[in-house]
Amino acid sequence: MNEQQLLITKIDNKSSWFDSRIKICIYTLIWGCSLEMLNISETQYIYSYLKVHNSPTNHTPVEPFNNSIKEVSCGENLTSVTDDYIQGLASDWTWYMQLVIYSFGLLVMSVLGPLSDKVGRKPVLVFTVSLFAITFALRTYAVYAKLNLYWYLLFCVVEGLAGCHYTYDVICLSILNTCAKQDESKPFNIALFDTMMVIGVCASDIGTGYLIKLTGYTYPFLTGTALLVLILISIIITLKENTKLPIKQNPVNISSSFIDICSLCRKTNTLMNSTRQLFLMYILVYFTNEFPYMANGSIRTLYELGAPLCWNSVKVGWYTAAAYFCEFVIGILILKTFLLCMKDHTIAFLGFTSSVSCYIVFGFSSNDWTIYLASAIGVIRILPIPIIKAILSRMVHSDKQGALFANIYLLEAVCRLGGSTLFNNIYHHTRPIFKGMVFFVMACFPLCAGILLMYMTCKNTQSDKIEIKVEDPTVQNRKENCGCEDNLKKAKKEDTIVIAEN
Repeated sequence: MNEQQLLITKIDNKSSWFDSRIKICIYTLIWGCSLEMLNISETQYIYSYLKVHNSPTNHTPVEPFNNSIKEVSCGENLTSVTDDYIQGLASDWTWYMQLVIYSFGLLVMSVLGPLSDKVGRKPVLVFTVSLFAITFALRTYAVYAKLNLYWYLLFCVVEGLAGCHYTYDVICLSILNTCAKQDESKPFNIALFDTMMVIGVCASDIGTGYLIKLTGYTYPFLTGTALLVLILISIIITLKENTKLPIKQNPVNISSSFIDICSLCRKTNTLMNSTRQLFLMYILVYFTNEFPYMANGSIRTLYELGAPLCWNSVKVGWYTAAAYFCEFVIGILILKTFLLCMKDHTIAFLGFTSSVSCYIVFGFSSNDWTIYLASAIGVIRILPIPIIKAILSRMVHSDKQGALFANIYLLEAVCRLGGSTLFNNIYHHTRPIFKGMVFFVMACFPLCAGILLMYMTCKNTQSDKIEIKVEDPTVQNRKENCGCEDNLKKAKKEDTIVIAEN
């Protein structure tokens, strides 16, 4: 036996896939509710905070013992020029926070993803959720004490040290895909994970809108913190490690994790039956599609809060919940139907078309019904996400799933960081000219992703035809077989003559 070969522990896998799936779905439901409660409160809190401190006619100080800043409607003491200025400031602060979170998160996640393949999924998951509970508690205090936004920005660093929220997605999807026995179940498995998160997001969007309207911004932050503590306790008590770990564990080398995360692009032996070029092309398609999608949420919320729509927190919550429900819950049902009668690439093409149309209609939106129409058109725009994730997962060995999803969510973090930088600045500078210009720029990216995927599909189809012609046994093999039989008969005759002469 080779001494360098690791001795693998035996794990009882009886019903492990079912148990792990149910637990991960429950965690993810609560996780999505907690994250969205902070995300939707954070954007609106920044907008209201800047209105209170930048309104030219508001010189009344905020009551020092009020538990939080109250919601301010977009028409109060603001002209259209002032509202554009406040929208620009809010967009900039949203960008600063994402810059802080994902700059640190990119580095930490690049370590934690591959590290989970070595030390196990559960320790990394506990670490991430613990730091999230801490950063939520600190930000709750910042909102309660009405601290300067610079303090709030400082507290966002803790989320970056947790590897941002993508580390949670990396670990949970690695658990699900490690336990899954059939490759065909992976697209539905990934989409189910996204759907459970979105169900929590939808519930949070609706409840948070009313909570902000009734109590201000402190209690939504506090509730999100309590939900994270609940998840942390549940993971510690109920989740079992399902990763095959070596009996003799070597000391963990952090630098090797940076190398492991790049191994999928450097080493071909980590891939199943695919070339590195094909793998990188799918990565590029995924990146191009996700780049605007990751930065869309906060800009869309600011667009809805400002003139001419002037939505309040309740309306924003209901719309966001309905939009996510249509995309992920109805979208998962459509995906399940499409998988029965369509190929993966065809489903992805339909998703790209839906995404481009959605952005264009949203860019022209100046009233409520056009916003609703854009969401209806974009109901299947998320379908390329689970499809391409599943294609990439099939290309990689099971013991490299953690590194794969670390690559995927590292890519998403780059998209969110780069997308927020690009699109927040575009929104800031083009809003006085044309408010929906940023959405037209966003539409170009899924269009390019669809063109790139179409090129890959045509190229693969041509290569398949060439292989079929080369390996076609109908004509060439028959001629070769005929030649072999003639040679065999001639050889037998020569042997017979030699024997006869002897």
